[in-house]
Amino acid sequence: MKHLTSLFFFLNIFNLFAQYPLEIRFQPDSSVYSYQINANPIEVHTIVLQNIAVVNTGQNSLEINRLTISAFKDSVEIQTTTIHQGKIDSYANRLHSIQEAGKLEFLEAKLQTKTYLENIYFCASRWVNENNAIVITTFPLLFENLPDKIVVSVFGYDNQGKEVVSTNEIKVIQYKSNNQYSFPLKGTWSAFGAPSLNSHHRWVGIQEFSYDFIKMDKNGNSHKKDGSKFKQYYAYGEDVVSVGDGKVVSVINAIEESDILLQSEDSDEHWMKVKALQNELMQKGFEYVLGNHVIIEHANGEYSYYMHLKTNSITVQVGDTIKKGLKIGELGQSGMSSEPHLHFQLSDSPDILKSRCLPIVFSNIGDKNWNILYGEIIKTDN
Repeated sequence: MKHLTSLFFFLNIFNLFAQYPLEIRFQPDSSVYSYQINANPIEVHTIVLQNIAVVNTGQNSLEINRLTISAFKDSVEIQTTTIHQGKIDSYANRLHSIQEAGKLEFLEAKLQTKTYLENIYFCASRWVNENNAIVITTFPLLFENLPDKIVVSVFGYDNQGKEVVSTNEIKVIQYKSNNQYSFPLKGTWSAFGAPSLNSHHRWVGIQEFSYDFIKMDKNGNSHKKDGSKFKQYYAYGEDVVSVGDGKVVSVINAIEESDILLQSEDSDEHWMKVKALQNELMQKGFEYVLGNHVIIEHANGEYSYYMHLKTNSITVQVGDTIKKGLKIGELGQSGMSSEPHLHFQLSDSPDILKSRCLPIVFSNIGDKNWNILYGEIIKTDN
């Protein structure tokens, strides 16, 4: 009878948790990469949790009360952040509104919902019904001591007032490539976009550690005259070179360039043009967003991307085996580009929509052995 009672108790506990399954899912799901933003006098590292989904896979509605994000190093908790009800409601309503407006497809590169939230409905508040989810997006964290894992816990209640708790964790990796790469341009350049927390690149996993490079004069201008034509920009037509030995796996060379975003106007009109151009390019296909580009496969499953190149300037073909420093094309204004610049990134796949962007350190920019920051001036050694 004693064993029967224990078994009955165990089954009731099991049913309690089985009745209210609440899952925490990450995307990317295997690990999160850090990015060092300072070296001296102390090291400072940043992490961005791109997508944290709280999914109700049960049959009962649950109210999410709070969510905690805790950092651990050697099993010791070193930092905890709590997201309370009001902020949870805000996250929920934002994605719910986008889904209701039929615009979710335009954010797939960011949210990756087809990868880990297929056929999931996004609820409008912290009340999560069956097969509903709330997604916490682009959550930044700053550390002096880099943790080795992040633990996310969610606390909620069912409609009977019983507490429901779920926890999941993700590894933190300070990614360092075994390959040696050189800078993709020659001379002096400015990092117009970088993986700093104040840069738009950092908020999308597939381009999280990418760069936009422009060229400026001594007065900090990137163009001559009024900058309304792409040929007025100092960077336009500059040679782009391979960062390392490898094999060319993708080339797009014939997309026309446009100066529509360079015309002088007020801010509101400019952003209307940006949205219109983005919609137009997305409807044609994501390769049109990238513009003319080259993708090169390197050792250890890494791929370098060179985007927005000048029309018909690419000098390599798919299948070519090339050496570090070889000219592959010229900097241009194709695709979704606000002004002539090189968008460069290192990734783990030749399919950008299924890839993870990787941190990269260049070997030929002086004694700097950590990461480039937003607005930084880069001078190559050759």
